[in-house]
Amino acid sequence: MGASYLSRTKDVAWLRVPYPDVKSGLAKQSHMYICTDGGKSQYVKCSSLKPKHKVMDLLPKHHLIEAANAERNPFTKKTVIDCDKWFVFDPDVEIAEAALTKNRRDISDDLFLELLEKLNHDNLESLRYTYEQLKSLNPTFIYRKAK
Repeated sequence: MGASYLSRTKDVAWLRVPYPDVKSGLAKQSHMYICTDGGKSQYVKCSSLKPKHKVMDLLPKHHLIEAANAERNPFTKKTVIDCDKWFVFDPDVEIAEAALTKNRRDISDDLFLELLEKLNHDNLESLRYTYEQLKSLNPTFIYRKAK
């Protein structure tokens, strides 16, 4: 077993999540996920802003667009933070420290407050994932918490 840690609020990790399902092209690509509540294993997805997002109106209804800024975030490109969906992992999921972003492991307090404000809406979709679903896509980064 590799080094693992309990997710801390504001941490950012590179993971593959089976959204919309395990066979999806999106599930095969790593994305950054911000932990919004370490105690409840809740995350939001981040992805690089692409020209098609604006041209094809593909941006989430509730989102933040964040420029790369080492004082605020670990992003290396302009990034969309999806505030329409909440990814909730089983409480027995533990993520390897190696999955954390390298140049900065978390987001700033200011960005976190902006994120919480954007997540405060009635249409937030909650998507739940089991240890098995996450382990199948992240065999070196996902562990079961010791009891």
